[in-house]
Amino acid sequence: MSHMVIFNGTEGQPRYHQADTLEDAVKFAEHLRNAEDLDNTKIYKLSEVVFEFRPYFRVEVGAAADEASEAESSEPGSVEVEEVVADLEDLEDVKPEEKAEEKPAELEQAKDRTEQSSESDRAESPKSSRIFSRS
Repeated sequence: MSHMVIFNGTEGQPRYHQADTLEDAVKFAEHLRNAEDLDNTKIYKLSEVVFEFRPYFRVEVGAAADEASEAESSEPGSVEVEEVVADLEDLEDVKPEEKAEEKPAELEQAKDRTEQSSESDRAESPKSSRIFSRS
């Protein structure tokens, strides 16, 4: 096991000496004290700390992503979040039996909304109406 001798040099700077054995570290500390008159010496036992590198992913949302999301929400046929939340709030007070009974009515309303948005899309884009009219 390795050992580290840490001491202050003659200029006061911290210095380091690595020794392979404790005996070598002690001999170096004795040399520092007897030959170089340095008495502020410490010996540390070094042991390996096992670790490994693991990748991690970090998501950052910047100004460009905010602008892109605003552009997507303004496209025809997009649904505003407030509308969805309002629909969910309406359904919270309904009992499960009532939900089952109202499902056909809600499906009809959804179909109507889809047809209305499709009609508005056709009015805005003549190419898309030609494609849909052929099929």
